[in-house]
Amino acid sequence: MTQAEIHPWLQRYVRVTLADGRIFAGRLTESNQHYKVTTPAPDKREHETVETIHSGDQIVTIEEAPEFGR
Repeated sequence: MTQAEIHPWLQRYVRVTLADGRIFAGRLTESNQHYKVTTPAPDKREHETVETIHSGDQIVTIEEAPEFGR
């Protein structure tokens, strides 16, 4: 996807599908032309998970996932 296609989804809770079939869900942010999906910890004793996506070209689809925005 292009930056223009990804930009409206930034700072929102989404489900991202990558070209290799992996799926990540959480809050989408951008940092230094990389994208990050931060998934909240399921339990307060655990840590959130952050996945870095190095290029928008790796992203196939983005869809809303409001269930992650607790």
